[in-house]
Amino acid sequence: MKVGDVFPSNNYGDMTVIKYKDALNIQVKFHDTGAKKWTSSTHIREGCVRDPSLPLVRNEISTPEDMTVGKVHSTNNFGKLKITKYEHAKKVWYRFLDTGYENFTTSSEIRNGEVGDRLAPNVCGVGYIGVGPYQSNYLSDKNPYIPGTTRSPAYESWAAMLYRCYEKKNYRRQPSYANVEVDKRWHDFQVFAEWYYNQDWRDKELDKDLLVGGEGKLYGPDTCVLLTKEDNTAINRDITVARSSNSTKSDTWRVQFNQTFSDLDTAVAVVVDVQLAVRNTVFAELGMCDPWEDTIGELLAEQARSRVRS
Repeated sequence: MKVGDVFPSNNYGDMTVIKYKDALNIQVKFHDTGAKKWTSSTHIREGCVRDPSLPLVRNEISTPEDMTVGKVHSTNNFGKLKITKYEHAKKVWYRFLDTGYENFTTSSEIRNGEVGDRLAPNVCGVGYIGVGPYQSNYLSDKNPYIPGTTRSPAYESWAAMLYRCYEKKNYRRQPSYANVEVDKRWHDFQVFAEWYYNQDWRDKELDKDLLVGGEGKLYGPDTCVLLTKEDNTAINRDITVARSSNSTKSDTWRVQFNQTFSDLDTAVAVVVDVQLAVRNTVFAELGMCDPWEDTIGELLAEQARSRVRS
């Protein structure tokens, strides 16, 4: 590079080198305005020299070839993304091709594939983190829910719910969950967490059965409550009726807690009474009315009879 050489600028026309001290101190003159400016050889070659007599031109920053709008990059774990806008190396906008999730990050993270898709269903094939304030874990000194730990109680409950319903290897241990689903609204962790933290959540478990009269098939905001472990165990205890093998009478029946009754109807009635007592206690603690109050007795009796072992 020498005096007299002409170079194009990206936004301000051609410029001529008029003084050269070293690679970091070169003076150029713009053809259109006659304005002069000291700059470097690197900026001259890249065309990134601004005419000081003219207003700033939007998007005058030189865009690297691999960061231009429309360029597609692969990520390490979330598929492909497309560049939608380049502001500078620390702020590059992108959109994931599979989900449409949009955000911005640095050019280096894009090149390294270290960009995450918050709409990708990567939890048990259906759940995704979503866009919002709730996190799957926290810095221990910034945890608003369990200070001093990294735990996110809402995430733990949410992930466990999805595991029970959609992880096939869990079906061997809990076969009844093969037919249980999660409301699509709760596939989004942000929606679940918003519901969860608006409940009395501390030391509570997620229950899907109480509000639907037992044996619920759907986890969702309209069917679930949070219960203490003791209440959850009591309300979902599988109290069965079986023919008594220790009685001298031929038609006696035994409830699971080993009390013997003279006939099946009496045994079933006791099961219903026990479960009704538990339900009444739990709903009282929740400050709610049982939505099945008028028919729950018949429903519990039907469930008890379906579990009778002869």
